[in-house]
Amino acid sequence: MKLEWTGKISPSTLGEEYDIKLVYQWGNHPDVFVINRELKLAADHYKLPHIYGSNENQSLCLYYRKGREWRDYMLIAKTIIPWTSEWLWFYENWLATGKWMGRGIH
Repeated sequence: MKLEWTGKISPSTLGEEYDIKLVYQWGNHPDVFVINRELKLAADHYKLPHIYGSNENQSLCLYYRKGREWRDYMLIAKTIIPWTSEWLWFYENWLATGKWMGRGIH
């Protein structure tokens, strides 16, 4: 079974609006992509933080997959979607400051 969903997320009232695409194949991890824009790099950085893949084909790193922080019994609407909004909030702050303020393995 495969789920594909597209929607819009704005991480804050002052933030940009992002079109996202969520792809979930049962038994795998959900992948979330920003589809309406190219994610920019912060000044003096050459790579996007907390993504899987390359800058050109990135899936957002919303949680530590090896740590099994997300399980298939968890509701996507209560985990992956809010985590996507949070990731975008940290991304916008990273663009402004050059420092990733979110948790994670760097």
